[in-house]
Amino acid sequence: MPKVTIFTQAYNTEDYIVRCIESVLNQTLDDFEYIIVDNGSTDGTKKIIQDYAKQDGRIRAIRFEDNIRGFWPGFVKKEAKGEYFTNLDSDDWIENDFLEVLIRFMEREKIDIAVAGSCFHYEEIGKKGYRKIDSELTIDQSTMTYHFGVLYQFLRTVWGKVFRMNIIKEIEFSDFEEIYKTGYGGDTVYCFDALELTNHIGITDKVLHHYLVRRRSTSSMFNNNRVKSDVFLFKKAENYLKKFGEISVENYSVVYLVYMNAMIDSLEVVLRSNLSNADKIVEINRILKENLSRLVIGAIHESERLNTTKVKIMQLVFEINTQLLTKEIPIETVVDLLLLLNNNYKEFVNTQTIKLYLKEKNFLVETISFDNKSLFKTSINLLEDELLGEVLWESIKEIFSKYTLLGWIDSKSFVVRYREFIFELFEYKNVFALEKMYHYISRNKEVQDEEKLLFLFVNTAAYVENEEFFIYAKKIQCDYYLKNKKYEEAKIVLGDLMDMCPDDEDVINFKNVWEGSMYE
Repeated sequence: MPKVTIFTQAYNTEDYIVRCIESVLNQTLDDFEYIIVDNGSTDGTKKIIQDYAKQDGRIRAIRFEDNIRGFWPGFVKKEAKGEYFTNLDSDDWIENDFLEVLIRFMEREKIDIAVAGSCFHYEEIGKKGYRKIDSELTIDQSTMTYHFGVLYQFLRTVWGKVFRMNIIKEIEFSDFEEIYKTGYGGDTVYCFDALELTNHIGITDKVLHHYLVRRRSTSSMFNNNRVKSDVFLFKKAENYLKKFGEISVENYSVVYLVYMNAMIDSLEVVLRSNLSNADKIVEINRILKENLSRLVIGAIHESERLNTTKVKIMQLVFEINTQLLTKEIPIETVVDLLLLLNNNYKEFVNTQTIKLYLKEKNFLVETISFDNKSLFKTSINLLEDELLGEVLWESIKEIFSKYTLLGWIDSKSFVVRYREFIFELFEYKNVFALEKMYHYISRNKEVQDEEKLLFLFVNTAAYVENEEFFIYAKKIQCDYYLKNKKYEEAKIVLGDLMDMCPDDEDVINFKNVWEGSMYE
């Protein structure tokens, strides 16, 4: 019985498979069988495999006339004969000591699965990236949830690992077969199924595996079931963690972050695809309408990658602006998309305003990832904009209508002038707003829109039930009305003051002035 079974399936990889096979045949641990399945290749892959099989008896070359998806777990379970198992993609390669290092690690630490670091070679741009850890790590059942954040980044793929064969033989494939119907994610499901049977897993700090990132890989091709795979994988991870008890905030953050990145990958694939702009909008809407997608977008505002993708989607929306005018793409569809990208747009973007916002692109580009507070502040600051000012004002008035202290405001210039107080009231920081108004009014002899500002000052003091500020505000208000000969208004305010502090010197003076006005 061989020490290790190495498995590769190949489809039209004649440009890469020689490097793959050579990296296996040059292993320092040479007690292995190498099963290579030509999965219906139509290029020179078949001949390359056959030639190598003739030269080295450790290679078992198998040919499928048709390209078959998702066959390998059952095939390996039936055919593999080694004590250990590893999977190697036909366009990838491994270091010469890959098997020796990982199996020695497994035998020393009694590990069921050993994981190597990987170097990612980005074919299109000629750059490299690494997935590795700084120091060797072993994890057992008692520390699995503690190290889950580190572990999960290595669980997304089946390659770059060595498994004990008894684990492979015990795995059931129902979830693997289910997710394969949706297009991708089978590796992650397989690794989770293996993890369920594992007592001990180890990650080496050595980079022993090389992964070639090609544009046309399965994970980078458009498939309208991608989002189903992403949701399936989220639930798979969630269900695994639940077996250890209540899931920690940290581990939920890990699986949400993984979902977010998968969602972004799916969005980027759609953006790069050959679909028409109209179909791209439909597919992006479908991805973003998924409940998990909404949850992630609503919860995460600080992801540079997510924000960059949002801007790309916004650029797509700008591109289809002319198609909106011809009704090729329904306006409602684009409005839905913008609200999915940022639900805080709900007070601003609708079928009546969308075309204006598409003409003034900067507002949407700058605010696409803003939270409610930042969006509101930006809108206030743009009220003086010649084109956007009026449409923003209508939205702001609608927002004001939901606030007791702001609902009466009907002056755009007042809001612009006193935005500092408005911002505080919008955030329900009413006491801060009150104190700022007090300092402003008490230090300025001339106050523009004084009547409106005093009205806001009085109402805020009453709302927070600050008697001292309320009486002060009422006095200033009464004085204003008397000086401006608004005696009926002054009479009402004076009545309030007489009820609260009839013996106050200022109130007595106001009363005398008001009574004197009766003789004018």
